[in-house]
Amino acid sequence: MKTLSRFIFLYSLFILTGHAEEIKLEHDLYTYTADTASGVLTIQWTGGQRKLNGIIGAYGQTYTTLINFNNTPALYYSNTASSTSFDIYYTLYGKNNEIYLDCIYADITSHINGLTTRKAVCGIDEKLGNDVQDKVYAYTEKWITKADKENLMGLFEDLESPIKVLAGKINDSFIYSNYTSATDLLERSPTTLVVENGAITDLGKKRSFLIYSPKNLETAISLEQEVSPNEPFKVIIRSRD
Repeated sequence: MKTLSRFIFLYSLFILTGHAEEIKLEHDLYTYTADTASGVLTIQWTGGQRKLNGIIGAYGQTYTTLINFNNTPALYYSNTASSTSFDIYYTLYGKNNEIYLDCIYADITSHINGLTTRKAVCGIDEKLGNDVQDKVYAYTEKWITKADKENLMGLFEDLESPIKVLAGKINDSFIYSNYTSATDLLERSPTTLVVENGAITDLGKKRSFLIYSPKNLETAISLEQEVSPNEPFKVIIRSRD
């Protein structure tokens, strides 16, 4: 129900702002403009530009818009047609008069048990194309399969017993999503715990993402956490490898 409500809100926002001013972001020497009426994303630089049609806006049960994410231009993509809830952020950068896809941040909710998975792949370095929304599926299949297998029924059976779900490991640190109640699960608001040599660091409820290389989706290279809107993420742990 929350997923459907979020889509209705986003779609309504699109309808209301479809005739409003364009969404425009400037980063380095590139200007990104999203036209919500025509669905065109335009990227301009000195002496040139590129237009991508049919990317911006609501299409069926998907919605894409231009935002500032992790202090960089990004495409936010939501898909409520899938049984698994997706909130995806595609970060972009310009180089040599071309636009590239840098990272894909995935905030996924399992339709089996409600578990939230927050992971990202960085260093993709592919030219931005009209198929950008489909890029996420190459990386998320393993994460979704793993999340669907977790048993979180204990949150509803024993409200006094928190459940820790291992999200990943970096160096000697184990990263957990900690659910202290069924409310944490339903509101997608676990706390992030880092456990190293018996010492526990509670990072709170701000969203934390495990970052991976496209060449290795098994071992995370860093843990990042949101600080506040429009600010760069804080790197909590970085791999020594």
